[in-house]
Amino acid sequence: MSYRDEPPRAPRQCTSCGSALTPNASFCPECGAAQRTYATATAAGGQPEGRRWWIPAAIGVGGVAALLGGALIGIALMGSPDGTAGDPSPSAAAIASADAPTPAPSESQAPSPSPSASEAPAAAVIPNRAIAEVTSTNSLNLRAAASEGSELVVTLRPGRRLFIIGEPSEASDLRWYRVAPFDDAEGCDDGCGLIGFVSTPISGEEEAWIEPVEVACPSSPMTAQQIGVLNLLEALHCYGRNEIEITGTLDLPLHGPIGPYRYSPAWLTQGSLLVMRDAWGITYRPHPDAGLEEPERGDVVRVTGHFEDPAATDCRVTVDPEFFGGEIPDDFESTVIPARVVLDCRAAFAWTDYEVIGFEDLGECC
Repeated sequence: MSYRDEPPRAPRQCTSCGSALTPNASFCPECGAAQRTYATATAAGGQPEGRRWWIPAAIGVGGVAALLGGALIGIALMGSPDGTAGDPSPSAAAIASADAPTPAPSESQAPSPSPSASEAPAAAVIPNRAIAEVTSTNSLNLRAAASEGSELVVTLRPGRRLFIIGEPSEASDLRWYRVAPFDDAEGCDDGCGLIGFVSTPISGEEEAWIEPVEVACPSSPMTAQQIGVLNLLEALHCYGRNEIEITGTLDLPLHGPIGPYRYSPAWLTQGSLLVMRDAWGITYRPHPDAGLEEPERGDVVRVTGHFEDPAATDCRVTVDPEFFGGEIPDDFESTVIPARVVLDCRAAFAWTDYEVIGFEDLGECC
């Protein structure tokens, strides 16, 4: 029986942080924890089998792929906004205990000792969806898990910017953050489209290995030139799921999607060849519920839309065997991490409305 044939279910919640999930989400958009999907079949023993996970693959995109904030890639994500740009959602435990009265100690109950004056203060926690950078004077290890013994993914040079995903964990004297490094404009010699874990000392008396950085976020309404100065992960940090308004002229990129990769949902992952000049991340990508008609090259438009569309949690990439003549080579290896696909879909700008306010003659196209 298909999950579509099953009786109505209660709204899904993340098994880790309790955030609301879409029916088919495999990752929590708030904390990034992997989720069980609805059963799609029944095994011989009578136990339901989970929906099969898609083949890890990469997104190969020429000019348009760069608009999606680096390669669309990833493992389980951790970090969807709650609609307030840049502010992490408090944990369920914090909410539950925030208003609880503190009982007075009984005569037989000694008060808890105060922290020792010699105890080192802890470094401030960098919040979910913040932007940070590597401040260590040496290269910093990006690992596959929050452990010094886990697989080394790549070493990050000092100054490399990072997108913080979810809340950190602590082990021994280190605090571990799940991060997505920004793709370097110069190239990807040390890896593009990555997600992993980096550590920094817990003690505030030690030199931090990563530190938060301020981002100048243009306020809405804005022009294409204003938002165009932001990396798409910076835009995700700035605006979250808030509706914003952008004005600019529609043009065409030099290249479209290339390579053996196929993405879904197509409306969010591929968009159109029409992009906003000076803001290459604002590709004409109409939300399916908006009922928009495609504008024309040269139209000056005032667009309303948002990042962090809920459909991002269902973004997938597969390899097309037809690209290889019908069979995928045995030695073919994906160059990206599946959950980075979800993260970059979160950083895709979805159009909910637009108005044509002028026209600019752009001459002959490429």
